[in-house]
Amino acid sequence: MEQSPGHNLIQFTLSDLEKATKGFKSSYKIGEGDFGAFYRGTIKLSGKRTPVLIQQIQGHVLKAKSDHSWVKELNTIAAMKHQNLLNLVGYCLSEGVIFVVGECICIGCLSHFLSELSLSWVKRLIILKSAARALEYFHEHQIVLRSFKSSSIVIDENLKGKLFDQAVATFTETEMQNCTQSAGQLDWNFMGYTTPEVDPLNKIKSTDNVYSFGVILLEIITGKPAFDVNRPKNERNLVEWVKSSVSGDETKLAQIMDPNLKGTPGCENSAMRVLTLSGKCTEEDPKKRPSMSQVLKELAPIVEESKKIHNESVAMERQADDLILCTGVAEAIGHLLSALVHAL
Repeated sequence: MEQSPGHNLIQFTLSDLEKATKGFKSSYKIGEGDFGAFYRGTIKLSGKRTPVLIQQIQGHVLKAKSDHSWVKELNTIAAMKHQNLLNLVGYCLSEGVIFVVGECICIGCLSHFLSELSLSWVKRLIILKSAARALEYFHEHQIVLRSFKSSSIVIDENLKGKLFDQAVATFTETEMQNCTQSAGQLDWNFMGYTTPEVDPLNKIKSTDNVYSFGVILLEIITGKPAFDVNRPKNERNLVEWVKSSVSGDETKLAQIMDPNLKGTPGCENSAMRVLTLSGKCTEEDPKKRPSMSQVLKELAPIVEESKKIHNESVAMERQADDLILCTGVAEAIGHLLSALVHAL
């Protein structure tokens, strides 16, 4: 590894990354993005072993820039600091592939947690609020993400969400003529996040990111991916399925809700508000979609209220446990005294 003159990021060798991931071992893989896989690993930085997340970027997106341009953009983005962004520490240029390295003790991405693991409603909301803050920060600096979806949100050891797709961010509303795909090359991973007005030759806008955020809001409500080819044809696209299933009728919310969330105190009311916000984000007319600042302003009180209900519920459970314990102790003492009386 070496630090290139004039650059802040470390240029790793492919060998460095192979050592960090034990040869890109499948057990080190934590997710799959539009442009490649995500791997966890450890790399020696400043004399100590440091947990890192490694993003693989390959395919059509690399044609948009030269290696020099990629490195220049990565260094610019690495200089941007936010608590909900992974700290970029380095990169690796390999034949037909770019690897980006971020410092993080990562335990998975949101899409993995929703499909494979259990995640409480309040945790889902907190993670989405973190992602919204990071996305708002990007948009304030005239940066949009080329692709934004639930696998873009990684979760650290404290169950906090961070963005790590900034490596394939694009400054302002950059045109994508150099990385178009034919229909036969359509990336199934991004199906369901595509805006109704999207076109390979159109500019990527902040409203595209807002639409994708709205889709992710539906993912945390339903526990289903944005697009699933294995579902019946009329249920494959999550946005279309939810809109046709609920149609603004609150009584139908239970039909689409993740079964793992049922019975969670305050969840249905909160989920309905999130569903309403998602509807605003996924408006077909991009001009009607809110900005990420507006989204965050509406999402924040939902998160805080859900946290309050969750904490109250936990406190009540603890009180009930304490009461049961005290009752049990009292009964035990009563039995002991009764036994002593009989003994006398």
